[in-house]
Amino acid sequence: MGLRDRLKGAVKSVIGGGGGSSATGPAVRAVTGLGKDTPDGYRVVAPVGAIKEGAAGTYGHNNNRVVAVFLKDGKYYAVDNECRHEDGPVGEGAIKGCLVKCPYHEWEYDFTTGKCTTQPDSRLEVYAVRVQDGFIQVGPMTSPGTSMRGGEHNDGLKTITR
Repeated sequence: MGLRDRLKGAVKSVIGGGGGSSATGPAVRAVTGLGKDTPDGYRVVAPVGAIKEGAAGTYGHNNNRVVAVFLKDGKYYAVDNECRHEDGPVGEGAIKGCLVKCPYHEWEYDFTTGKCTTQPDSRLEVYAVRVQDGFIQVGPMTSPGTSMRGGEHNDGLKTITR
């Protein structure tokens, strides 16, 4: 089963296609849809189950931003996906506990707070996350990040001097 089939199945289960809710069950609200904004400022980014425990996914958010969404101990966290060092894709990095290492130069961040452990003066924006109607939704920024870029890194290359 491909991603399209899984998404269609998730949407059907939420909006009542194929075994939906009964007349006595709770009312199901209409889903705004993947990639759409809700009236209260959240963006629907993925169906629940798209991100596995201890992993991440990257999704488009407001103002042409990309966020990395992590699932840790059953709770979702979202941070800006651009590393403060050289804009590497944080959400594609190695995860250990609540820490993620940018795959470009291994700057490390706590995705629950946005704090950079490699460069303590640096941090990622943190966003509100909720689950509603079977979908992960990313909302407004809850903690600002720093705008600085650059800094030291060890890329494993030796500097040649004469």
